[in-house]
Amino acid sequence: MSNSFTSAELQEAIESLTMHTKIQKGGLKMMCYYNCDYWESASLLSKFLEDRACHQFAKCSQEAREQGTRIDVFFNSKLCGELLDEWNTWTYFRALCERQARYMQEHGKVFAFDKHKLYMLLHQSPLGLHIRPSPDYLAQKRADELAFQRNWDIIANRPIPSSHCVAYPLFAHPHGPKALTSIFGPATDPEDLFSAKNALLLPRYLVSALDDGLVAFVPDIPDLDSSAATTAAAISAWASGSRPRGYRVQVMDLARGGVWTRRLAFPNEHRPDAKYMFFLYLCQVLWNVWWKGRVGGLLGRAVGVGRNHWGMGERYVAEVQMRAFVDEVGLGFEGLLENGDPGMDGEGEEGVLLAALAGQVRGYKKEVIEEEEEEEEEEEEERRQETPLVSNDTTSLWFW
Repeated sequence: MSNSFTSAELQEAIESLTMHTKIQKGGLKMMCYYNCDYWESASLLSKFLEDRACHQFAKCSQEAREQGTRIDVFFNSKLCGELLDEWNTWTYFRALCERQARYMQEHGKVFAFDKHKLYMLLHQSPLGLHIRPSPDYLAQKRADELAFQRNWDIIANRPIPSSHCVAYPLFAHPHGPKALTSIFGPATDPEDLFSAKNALLLPRYLVSALDDGLVAFVPDIPDLDSSAATTAAAISAWASGSRPRGYRVQVMDLARGGVWTRRLAFPNEHRPDAKYMFFLYLCQVLWNVWWKGRVGGLLGRAVGVGRNHWGMGERYVAEVQMRAFVDEVGLGFEGLLENGDPGMDGEGEEGVLLAALAGQVRGYKKEVIEEEEEEEEEEEEERRQETPLVSNDTTSLWFW
């Protein structure tokens, strides 16, 4: 580079090369790298960048000379090294592009850039037309994926297909976050309603039995057949012990008239929140108290055994709400009052717990309840037809 150029002239040349570089880059994006024209354009772009680096080096050296800096000091500076590295880089890159252009011209096919072909490619492909698979295809694909996925069966302690599992909510979602905090206190996080703290991944074969009131989940506490003091100590140890806690499932075996029990085998250390497990247990108690007559005296032993587990444990709900529940279910469950917290008495209305339990139980057996109501209406209608419309006093008529 000649020293006859001033710094202003070199700056003007740099700006001109920068403009040509931008134009050349725009054309380069529209080309295909397997075309020799692409590499020729890339070589020209490298030439522009090489010349710009050369002009920048000349400008910096000219400015250093004008400021009185010795030439040896400038050549030993960091700025000079960076400018020379950039200059040499673009020189080497230009040589590579020229060599690749010659190779493509001799050995490769020359593909002219055709905008029409690109247009047809984009507008005849599913992506270009925004075509999405049909819902039936997506449903079948999802079913095929589930057929190969596995989840852990906490009852049988083995993997089973994911399609055989259900995420079972302990505190039903329709209750809403307001009922959640009214029952369990304002410190309860409303987001628990839709979190893993409020659910169990259960096999489908157990869900129907759970809805029928034949299953209860209780703490895994040993020595319940010992003395009362030993039982109280075991429950206290479970409540205040290390995490994660253990649970058992108790299933009423109607065929043999006994209770089948097994420890839940969780695959990791995650456990649902104990207060939501307790709420589900109360649902089972209420269901059995209301409809235990449907299958005779056997139904209810599963939850009846569980009352020894949950009694004298942690305090999950307000004491007045717990007392309203015990008054509803009757004798035999007074021990559950130990789970009521007197300090939460002002957090919710007295019947909010019982109303939530009744709503969830009604959701379990909506068909059963409707059938019961229809039977009661039919019996009432039969009584009306059998009862005489005229009383002993023939002067007065009365109707049911």
